[in-house]
Amino acid sequence: MPHVSAQELEPRLNTTLLGLVNSVFALGSPYNGLFELLITDTEQLMWAKRLATLLLLHKGVKQARIARYLKMTRITVARLKRVYEGQKELVVRVTQALATNPHYQTLVTLVK
Repeated sequence: MPHVSAQELEPRLNTTLLGLVNSVFALGSPYNGLFELLITDTEQLMWAKRLATLLLLHKGVKQARIARYLKMTRITVARLKRVYEGQKELVVRVTQALATNPHYQTLVTLVK
């Protein structure tokens, strides 16, 4: 079972993150909802935090702010920064696909 911080996120942020990760997995897919069906709520939140971290790093948000706001360790954020640097083109494409997504816009507004 993956480890997710015992510190709960603000409800609006939690809803935003889960909506965002579901939007990404539904992009151009006829299998919308399959993600929610196959993995637990804890795993969904873990994936959502990782996705949000990559997107926020791309927006230039500082690692310490991301860690504090998403209730993640700085080590996890630093590890994801290395992932981001190696897969920047993919993150750029996802960011472009989400540009008008209300969950993405809310995330950026809440964290900045």
